[in-house]
Amino acid sequence: MKLSQLVEFFGGLLLSLPLAAVADDQDDGSQRFELSGFGTLAAYRGGDDVVGVKPDPRTPNLSNGDWRTNGDTRLAGQVRWQVADRLEAVMQVLVQDDIAKRMRPRTEWAYIGWSPAPAWTLRLGRQTLPFFLVSETRNVGYAQTALRPMNTVYSINPGAAVDGLNLTWTGDALGGLLSLDLGGGTARVDLSSGSIDINRSTVLVGNWRRGDWQLRAGVSTYAVDLTNSGAAALLKPPGCANCNEVLGPRASLSSEGRLTYLGLVWQAHDWTLTAEAALRDSNSLLVAKQAGWYVQASRRIGAWTPYASVGQTTYRESPLGLQAVPNSPPALVQGLKTLDTYLQSPFDRRVIQVGVRLDLGEHWALKFQQDFWTATRDRSTGRAAELSLNAPPLGPPLQKSWDGHANMSTISLDFVF
Repeated sequence: MKLSQLVEFFGGLLLSLPLAAVADDQDDGSQRFELSGFGTLAAYRGGDDVVGVKPDPRTPNLSNGDWRTNGDTRLAGQVRWQVADRLEAVMQVLVQDDIAKRMRPRTEWAYIGWSPAPAWTLRLGRQTLPFFLVSETRNVGYAQTALRPMNTVYSINPGAAVDGLNLTWTGDALGGLLSLDLGGGTARVDLSSGSIDINRSTVLVGNWRRGDWQLRAGVSTYAVDLTNSGAAALLKPPGCANCNEVLGPRASLSSEGRLTYLGLVWQAHDWTLTAEAALRDSNSLLVAKQAGWYVQASRRIGAWTPYASVGQTTYRESPLGLQAVPNSPPALVQGLKTLDTYLQSPFDRRVIQVGVRLDLGEHWALKFQQDFWTATRDRSTGRAAELSLNAPPLGPPLQKSWDGHANMSTISLDFVF
């Protein structure tokens, strides 16, 4: 039986537990079972009629000026079973609109956790590996100041839940509290026209806290196979004289790479400053070399927390030099030139976020956020992610030029229970 099948079996086992058992107490009076959950009700709106925007690449619908509610809106439930003093079982089921699964529930967490000693914890099963500051809680809007994690960094590693293990050690070091995580696993991410098989994902992360400061650093490796009919078709353009020679070594559907990461948090009184940066190296331009960073500042003023962020993403793929066969028509030559540009991922962008959080009570928070995108490198090549431009080579020629700017307004109500 595959590990993924074991995860599904374990999840089904937890769901089949009698409801009456939830109230069952241990001998010491503590609850054997703990039920909890979180959710977000949100609506977003793009402010440009040339480009469409959405909160996440996996959100099904774009907004070109209309309000939509299926971006950040989600609901999740979690059950934690304290099997013994040092053994627990956790399952989390999430419902969120997705380009492949749509509103079908999916298992995000389904693992067994064991603490053989106070400083050590081992988790085995489905889980999100703890790479970025909020990798494990990126879906829990209430746990974050901003409405969502900054995509200039978090899009570099989408953080799909893996079937695997993670080992954590926590102890005193360097005058503070140090934790080390070593984890790995496999996963499959369904797309609208294919899938991504993550054959290997590993992380090694250190997190150190002392006083007002938190420092986090890590490295991650991955190996993925991409199955996508659209990508396969783009890699076989007609009339190309050197595509086999050039694209073969640089545009493989199987990719390996490494991510390097650094994060910093400073908290003093009502102020919080957060910064994260990540660098991705890859041997295939289909998972492009990429770097990203952001800085966020916020201040708590009673129940209100205004915040502002600025970040940037840059891609680092070099030109391919695609050439048309002799005597090709100008349209074909231009098409190959556009494809060459597209495969370099010229989607560098600067993002500014401003927003405010209002805590309505112990378990509720209302947020208003405005995102501003600026394309810093290319404004005419087609793209499809949080920001979508229907232009060559993904669509017809633009009827109206794009000035490189876009914005998105979002309102959300986050809650936990």
